[in-house]
Amino acid sequence: MKERSYLTAALFACSLVVSLALGELLLRAYGFEYKLFPARVEFGWPDPVLMADTFTADEKVLWVPKGYREAVDNLSGSRPNIVFMGDSCTAWSNYSRLFKSIIDQAHPQNSFTFVNAGVGGWSSYQGLQQLERDIVPMQPQIVTIYYGWNDHWMSFGIADKNVGVFNADRSLLMRFDDWRLVQLFSYLAIGSYGDGARPRRVSEADFRANLTEMVRTARAANITPVLLTAPSSHRVGHEPVYLGERWLEDLSELVPLHRRYAEIVRAVARDEGALVVDMLGAFDQFPQEDLTHKYFVEDGIHLTSEGSWELAQKLYWGLKANGLLDKIIH
Repeated sequence: MKERSYLTAALFACSLVVSLALGELLLRAYGFEYKLFPARVEFGWPDPVLMADTFTADEKVLWVPKGYREAVDNLSGSRPNIVFMGDSCTAWSNYSRLFKSIIDQAHPQNSFTFVNAGVGGWSSYQGLQQLERDIVPMQPQIVTIYYGWNDHWMSFGIADKNVGVFNADRSLLMRFDDWRLVQLFSYLAIGSYGDGARPRRVSEADFRANLTEMVRTARAANITPVLLTAPSSHRVGHEPVYLGERWLEDLSELVPLHRRYAEIVRAVARDEGALVVDMLGAFDQFPQEDLTHKYFVEDGIHLTSEGSWELAQKLYWGLKANGLLDKIIH
């Protein structure tokens, strides 16, 4: 009887393995794929091939560039003078390097160091998780906090914070996230974490709460937070048409919506007594022709090299005027 029980159990186990393997193969043959980073959360950039080559899933911050974890671990305790936090406007911009070049010119023989910790597609939700887990251990003197764009884009049915809850609930399964069967489970389960509509990735209330918590978390770790509003070349009646395809329900919302999120940055700075360098307000002073053709690329979101230079200068003078350069220039 024992031998028959063992045989039955072995046959069941083999059948289960074969069934799972067959299901996996069928899903792959069908072309099924469902990953929550970043296309299912973010606005569709990048294309699937680039996404697979560039990013990997992360339970806490949803996705990170490949090699990110090793880089962060190597920076623990490095005590950089500034960590520049943000989304693609930071990650892909050279304003952090230009900022250093301004310091090098004005203060020869300085020992200034910095880390560009921006990640494409991130919102303030991810920035808060990054600050708590990855930035505080670096022990920087200053963090600049530059979010706003991705926060107010439409999600694919689930807000960033709920993706974080979902990932935490399936933390063990995330080790097998490349398996199509695990992705099928995610596809079937994710709906219970959303509200069936297309909420913004980060609501206005959550954006305020995230920034407030970032300021307080930084200060609790003896780090000086500096908030930045996100500049833009967008103007009413001339919004990029493509932004109405997936990012917004109503293209006419773009300018007032972005300015509401910028005003939240200013309000958090006032409420928390933190420094804000108002880049949106500063760039608003430039002629529209320069904004459109000189300082921003075609999307009106990302800065050109000239725009990055202007932002770096404004950040330098903003820190200098508030006595923060004395903290980082030796």
